[in-house]
Amino acid sequence: MESLHECWFKNDFSLSIPGYDCFLYARRKSKSIQGGGIVILIKECFSNKISIETCIHDTIIWLNIEKDIVTSDKNLFIACVYIPPVRSNFYKLYNCDLFVDLENSIELYSSLGDVILLGDTNSRTGAIDDFVSNDSIHSTIRNRLDDIFDYSADIELNVRNNPDNNTNCYGPKLISLCKASGLRILNGRHKNGFANDFTFCGANGMSVIDYLLVPVSLFPIVRQLIVSNFTTFSDHAFLHIQLSLLCNKQNSTRFPDDENREKLSQDKFKWNDELKEQCRDCLLNNMEKINMCRERIDFDGQQLLDNSLDEFTSTLNDIMAPFFKKRTINFKSCRSNICDDKPWFNAQCKDLHRRYINCLNIFNRLKSQLNHSNLIRAKKDYKTLERRLKQEYMRTEGNMLDIMRLTNPKLFYKKFKRKASPKHAVPLKLFHEHFKSLCSSDTDAVLDDSQFHDTDEYSPFSMVFGKEMNLPFDASVLPKDNLSKDAKHHLEEIISNLKITQDLAAENIKLKQAKMKERYDKNTKIPEFRLRDKVLLKEHVVPVGRSPKLVDKFNGPYYITDCGPNFTYKLRRCSDQKEVKAMVNASNLRQYVDPTDFRDPPQAPERPVPDNPPDAQNNPPADNDQDDQIADNESTDSDTNSDNGDEPNNVIDDTFHEVEKLLNNRKTRGIQYFLVKWKDGSKPTWEPKQNIGEGLIQEYFTRKTRRGRRRKQKKYFTRP
Repeated sequence: MESLHECWFKNDFSLSIPGYDCFLYARRKSKSIQGGGIVILIKECFSNKISIETCIHDTIIWLNIEKDIVTSDKNLFIACVYIPPVRSNFYKLYNCDLFVDLENSIELYSSLGDVILLGDTNSRTGAIDDFVSNDSIHSTIRNRLDDIFDYSADIELNVRNNPDNNTNCYGPKLISLCKASGLRILNGRHKNGFANDFTFCGANGMSVIDYLLVPVSLFPIVRQLIVSNFTTFSDHAFLHIQLSLLCNKQNSTRFPDDENREKLSQDKFKWNDELKEQCRDCLLNNMEKINMCRERIDFDGQQLLDNSLDEFTSTLNDIMAPFFKKRTINFKSCRSNICDDKPWFNAQCKDLHRRYINCLNIFNRLKSQLNHSNLIRAKKDYKTLERRLKQEYMRTEGNMLDIMRLTNPKLFYKKFKRKASPKHAVPLKLFHEHFKSLCSSDTDAVLDDSQFHDTDEYSPFSMVFGKEMNLPFDASVLPKDNLSKDAKHHLEEIISNLKITQDLAAENIKLKQAKMKERYDKNTKIPEFRLRDKVLLKEHVVPVGRSPKLVDKFNGPYYITDCGPNFTYKLRRCSDQKEVKAMVNASNLRQYVDPTDFRDPPQAPERPVPDNPPDAQNNPPADNDQDDQIADNESTDSDTNSDNGDEPNNVIDDTFHEVEKLLNNRKTRGIQYFLVKWKDGSKPTWEPKQNIGEGLIQEYFTRKTRRGRRRKQKKYFTRP
């Protein structure tokens, strides 16, 4: 049985390993993000004896091993546990205390059988005792209380050899769990001495957080507990646990799959120099077993000698298997060609990976602070380079796909085309009914309604050839007497039918168009834009690099300078007076609401009238030609004054005066001036742009160009 914790997979992920039954339990990191899980692998030969009992919060999984293969008369319950860290988002989704739930479940299953707990608890216990010391009762008190209740005191065990002397907030919780449930930490207490090592190696240091908790009564069934070396697959070291569960050799014959399993797999031993010292220590610890096997060798007969040799071989196999045993499974690989799953791996990445493996091997031989820092540095350099090369490779592949999409779309969509599912064979009964319906006299049932168009109510074939298409069945069933013998008469009949069909189709199209127009006009309003109205223009093109959701749909404001046919308008931008070249339809416009319209306009005081006002009869209102003449004269005078050093009036007056209209414009030293014709009949003056209202400026540019010339009136033609 294998138990893998902190595995990252999705809910729809499926795992299949030959010879194993796989059980996946995904854990959520948030409401929408997956955050790891637990994988349980059970050999197929034991699938009928080992079952999943329950799963608590996707972190505590209980396995039930039936008593048929256990040395005791009770079932054995094993809990595979993963306790998330303190600041994990797990506790935001599950408002619970996992240690309390774990203690309650241990109490429940302890009443049903024996209990063993293993897994990653993220607890650092240091040198704290996991039992109640001095728990025994004095003999005089025990004799008096024997008749009332039976009290079993905690057995004081030897001190654990824990290389991690620090503790965290989970450490006391795990210790209190051990004291309450009767489970004891086997790390640092096992007889072979290979459980006294660190189980986690991270960037911040080394610690012991993976444990095996077993009752004192079950200590003898734990034959092996080995903290394996660290690998490149995980920051945790694997715990190798071997339990003696079978009662005797006869129990092994209960599983018929053993013979097939032996055929599929075979055991091999491969020497590893890195484990030489550990193997030597293990042989010294088990020297008593080896001597006992040597003393029991019997040379009286061949059978007795073979039995002694088998016993010695099995003993030596049990000692050496955790270090050098390799099991190879003979099955056909589902992948004939193993492709390189990391094409971005270059020579530099290989060198860093080789350096990372060397530092890992040195750290496994001697777990010191210097070797740990070298390992973390080598791992960081390798992972950083690999991540950067992977990003560059993915970016290059994405650019190649983009170029392929533009240059070779057929090959591009072929790469993402879904494979068609296999078509199922048509049943014979359905096949017979289909051809039976084709041979029936009701030809309308054969034709599909989808062949006729909704608008003209005729099929495409009848619109081209003047008749409905004859099916092969019709050609074979129609009697020969109905066929015309005269080809000319047959052709004239087809032409007449074709003309009638086309006329009816044209009428149907007009009726459908009229209905569509009527339906469209119900929800359509006639635009009411007028000259010099401020509007917003709809933008149909999104700028490069901008998201369509973040770009304003309308731009502006603009004001209308001319009205064309069919609700089209000529626009000019208010900010820089730039004209839009093309006519814009009203469907692309929206009324602009000026924020200044909601404020009360200031009261304009009267402009002081000169002492000798000009006579109205002698000075009649000037028409457009006179205004143009005044503008030309003023322009000439302003040019002369500018040559002599005189400048237009640039004094800003706080008072407001009534203006009849603007006559001309010019720009001096970057400041735009307008020639203003006053309503009181006084002489026109040049005023800066900031002294003139925006409406007057828009009205001026509606009549004249930037150079002061009168705009030509365009003639628009409407469609007949």
